[in-house]
Amino acid sequence: MKHTSGMSQATIRPTAYMAPSSSISESPRAAPFAVTGVVLIVANFVTAGIGTALPGLEKLSLSNLLPMLFVAVFGTLFLASRETMPRKLAAFLLAFNASVLLSFTIFMLRDQWSPNLVVLFFQDVELLFCLLLCWYERDDPAAFRDAVKIGLYAVPLVAGIYGLQELRDGIVLMKFGMDDKSHAAILLSMASFLLIRFHSGIASRVVAIALLLMALMTASRLPVLFVPAVTLALVVRSRHRGAVLLSLGLSLILLLHYYGDILLRTFTVAQRLASVQAISGEDSTSSHIKLIQAAWEMKISDPWYFLFGIGPSNFSKALTSAPDLLDRVAALDPTLVVAAMKGQAPVHSTQMAIFLDYPIWIFVLYFLCLLKVVQYLAARRQYTDMLFVAALLGSSAFYTLHNKPYFFLCVTCYGLLLLREPAAPANPMPSPTARASNSNQGAARKTE
Repeated sequence: MKHTSGMSQATIRPTAYMAPSSSISESPRAAPFAVTGVVLIVANFVTAGIGTALPGLEKLSLSNLLPMLFVAVFGTLFLASRETMPRKLAAFLLAFNASVLLSFTIFMLRDQWSPNLVVLFFQDVELLFCLLLCWYERDDPAAFRDAVKIGLYAVPLVAGIYGLQELRDGIVLMKFGMDDKSHAAILLSMASFLLIRFHSGIASRVVAIALLLMALMTASRLPVLFVPAVTLALVVRSRHRGAVLLSLGLSLILLLHYYGDILLRTFTVAQRLASVQAISGEDSTSSHIKLIQAAWEMKISDPWYFLFGIGPSNFSKALTSAPDLLDRVAALDPTLVVAAMKGQAPVHSTQMAIFLDYPIWIFVLYFLCLLKVVQYLAARRQYTDMLFVAALLGSSAFYTLHNKPYFFLCVTCYGLLLLREPAAPANPMPSPTARASNSNQGAARKTE
């Protein structure tokens, strides 16, 4: 009789992550392919936080240029490989562009809005960037994993350089090189989780904690949402979980007791979270909610908006075309009206922006994909990852993230690293009922 193991073959299938990653020279493809990918992926992480506009250019930053370079290089390599894109992906890209161009055309004819073709171009670049990242990871997962780790280590170095310069310049609300404090906070928080979730070792933990502390040094409240996910990942991936959790708790208590004033001055977000009134009564929170309400009313009040969307980055035009909504926003925050007149007012919500800007079928597809992610994590009992996804959804509910390259970079890397992990056993720990049943069966066999 053959001996069989309790674990299925699917559970113990070999993967690149079950052993130390191979060197870049051992890539399944030629070494230049692997090295080029590593260099460009690291470069994308290095520039991900450099969101300030280039001199003479209003919105273009260095973080926009590296994804374009990656697409140009690996798009050429993909075409040279004579591989073909899956039909469903090709159909989606064609339908996406056709739908957005139709929306631009409708409102150019109806309301004389000029189409934002440059915005569509950069969105196409990011979509192709994500797809080519998947292609590279599929062919060389070890090199991809190494590149992500190096890139994550580089993020705090670049942010630290900009942060020191901001301190020298007397800037209180630190942005670490980004054009906005909340975008800096979310990038640093996501990098912290990715590093501690997928990479082991003391160095990775120290850098991950440093990234989260830097995120908390901004005045943004959004990194607070990521603290539970990062903390749980730190505890779960440690051998002595109880000791780690106890050490973190005691360290926090001692720091608050002896250095509470210094911490409040360093981490200004603590002052903004001091009371419920500070959270709910701030003008920024109220204005964000008002913008979200305005976007909702726009979408459901106009059949053309509902079916075809207003088009990417057309929120300012739609807002200035609705006097009633504009007056309500002006009563709360006049600076938003000024920004809208200049075409610079965002929705301040990723989900609502997708709902308003694009045709309804794209939002439905987004919702179904999100539901699929939740089902995937729930089925595998990935509670740490569920906390991370919840933090990402919570932060994006009050901030527009899908127009930033770092968002596509971090989300794609997270998804690829997660999917590359070996599958866990379907039921690694039998329930008490199952154990009792097995014991009864064993006793019955002995009696026979």
